[in-house]
Amino acid sequence: MCKLSFIPLTKPVRHGDDGVISGIRKEEMFYYFIPKCEVTGEIQIGNTIYEVEGSGWYDHEFSRPADETSTFEFKHEMDWNWIALQLDNGYQLSGYDLFDNTKNGEHAGGNIIIIDTDGKRTNAEQYSFIPEKYWTSARTFISYPVSWKIEIPQLNIFLSITADFPEQEFITILSAPAFWEGSISAEGKFMDTEVSGQGYIERNGFSTKTNIESFLKAVGDTTQKSVESLMPLDPSDEQFHKLINSPLGVSFLSTADKEQYVSSVIKPIREIVDRSKKAWRSYVFLACIDSVGGNSNPFMDWLAMPELIHTGSLIVDDVQDRSDTRRGGTALHHLYGEALAINAGNASYFISELFMHEPKLPDNIRIKVYELYFEMMRAAHAGQAMDISGLHDLMPETVNKGNSSTLENRIYTIHRLKTATPACTLAKLGGLIGGGKPEEIEALSSFLEAIGVAYQIMDDVLNLEGYENNLKDKGEDITAGKITMPVSKAMGLMPLNQREYVWETIQTLPTDRAVIASVIHLLQDCGAIEACRQEADELVETAWKKLDQILPDSFFKVRLRAFGWYALKKE
Repeated sequence: MCKLSFIPLTKPVRHGDDGVISGIRKEEMFYYFIPKCEVTGEIQIGNTIYEVEGSGWYDHEFSRPADETSTFEFKHEMDWNWIALQLDNGYQLSGYDLFDNTKNGEHAGGNIIIIDTDGKRTNAEQYSFIPEKYWTSARTFISYPVSWKIEIPQLNIFLSITADFPEQEFITILSAPAFWEGSISAEGKFMDTEVSGQGYIERNGFSTKTNIESFLKAVGDTTQKSVESLMPLDPSDEQFHKLINSPLGVSFLSTADKEQYVSSVIKPIREIVDRSKKAWRSYVFLACIDSVGGNSNPFMDWLAMPELIHTGSLIVDDVQDRSDTRRGGTALHHLYGEALAINAGNASYFISELFMHEPKLPDNIRIKVYELYFEMMRAAHAGQAMDISGLHDLMPETVNKGNSSTLENRIYTIHRLKTATPACTLAKLGGLIGGGKPEEIEALSSFLEAIGVAYQIMDDVLNLEGYENNLKDKGEDITAGKITMPVSKAMGLMPLNQREYVWETIQTLPTDRAVIASVIHLLQDCGAIEACRQEADELVETAWKKLDQILPDSFFKVRLRAFGWYALKKE
């Protein structure tokens, strides 16, 4: 609740061209403001009502379409920066810059007005209003300026602007997905005197994340920075000791050992991490914090944790599967040898534990986080063991009888342990840290578990159809002799002679492309691949219906829904 009264202390001032501002489609807006007002009233925060008083600024803008007969269609064709300042010398400043989205962000006009102590308005014909340092939101992954420079040389005005705190983002469907408007402080030179002041800046637009692909790329870029911050290729002594030494003060390595540690641990891990493009697992953790009403921004640096866990599993998996490629490059064990690769993979799991030391976690939550983390690691390693030992012992009977139910259930268990358990654990961690209700955390966990299984089923499919940008060799699972979900489903769809051919061929670990293609053709022709797609879709849709009933509607819930669709369209 907010009840405020504004009493003008100066007369209204017209912005733009005597109050008129023109848009890129020839629409016009009338804009005036009262730069200084006495403000009194009440603000309610929670159950407490506060009596407040202070200095205010009143803006009023109104407009109509260029064509009054046209229907309204919302298009975000204009981006803008806007500022309002009250300075301690009695002057005020208001300005804006407009940018045309239909012309690749071309500058489309702007204005800065100075109002003196008598209310006289002065237009600044030449000025610069330049953003400097940026802050990235963990909720939208939009980067916003949090410091600026305003320079008006002909008036001898040079001001530095700083956000009072970075986290002043507003998420709204009216300016999708969000904009930044917040309290700022100013200081600098103003007509030969030193001044300071307070005000507001609004930044609207400038986001290139128009679809889930571009959004996840932004997540990947931010995750990469988080990993680089934790594990730089040229770490300072402080960064090095943080990675190795005990938080209890025990020193295990000296600075003299840094070079060898970098070459044998950091560089191998970074070799695979740096190839990552879309860190969806990292986003899951943050999204679940926000979706239950928490705030993910303090946990932005935790983006590195899911990525390191996943990277560790990939490195070890490639050694065990004798894979040649990973993320579009040579598998790590071919670059560093199996021993260092295995060690780097295992080290990734334990480096991730560093985040749990942070004081931002209450002790009771920290203990639960540890429990969930090691529960996840036990489950994932159990799934990996089952995957390595294989399912060959089930194949003779499956081939003979054409009943694949037992085989499919075993594969489902492996997928659930290897891929789904890490995903649903991240959901539990996010829900727990975000303060979610038990039923919300459980529903989030079930949804992410379904996505994890569906994602792995689709990974089995893409191994046969080929990955985008050739991230893996087509049919690699057949060469490795693996029994995947498409193979399992085919056993219940093919006639006996085809079942026997597929199984006999897989046992030979074929490398001949024509032989591999013949198996893929049979799997496709019998409908096994399409059956996998349908099952993946049903898993996610069923889990979503449960989550939809429990989780309150929000921007983050919509993002989770979109992410579920994205997982099914894996390429």
